[in-house]
Amino acid sequence: MNLQVSPYININIFTYNILDIRLSLLEPSKNKFLIKTLYGILFILPQGNEYNFLYKRIKHIEVIATLENKVKKEEKKK
Repeated sequence: MNLQVSPYININIFTYNILDIRLSLLEPSKNKFLIKTLYGILFILPQGNEYNFLYKRIKHIEVIATLENKVKKEEKKK
């Protein structure tokens, strides 16, 4: 079975046509299902250029989520 998902990683998911989705990734706590969907796509992709591209994007989302959590903790302390 040859899945034709990988061309859509570079073309559709991260182009300017889907700017709303890209902006949603900046708020990971509000868009957990979007991030889970991206992880699902990552798991079915064969390792290659598209896999590495999506993997790097997801790693950036994790950094944003970590920073978001730190800010929330600091706000609770105040």
